[in-house]
Amino acid sequence: SFLIKKGIELVEQGHEISEVTAKLNELREHTRLYLFPSNLDQLKRSGRVSGGQAILASLFNIKPILAIEDGGAKIKDKVRTEKKVISWLINNLKTDLETKSVKK
Repeated sequence: SFLIKKGIELVEQGHEISEVTAKLNELREHTRLYLFPSNLDQLKRSGRVSGGQAILASLFNIKPILAIEDGGAKIKDKVRTEKKVISWLINNLKTDLETKSVKK
């Protein structure tokens, strides 16, 4: 949604389509999107995790942290509680803010 809004904004500012495409591709390379599902039912149905993995994750309260990379969802890490998920996200945000620049 962020990239769509940015594309519309650039078009409204009068940028050529080639410029808009180049800018959106650049922004996409520098954008991170993390997801953490509350349960693995949908991932099990889609075949991304096996039934056994889903049962073990539920049994041990394991929360996968997924990232959208290269056109697909990939598991970045696994933690045991939602509190640890939030801590993981905050730590990664801090690291990114220290080591990378924010692009608009």
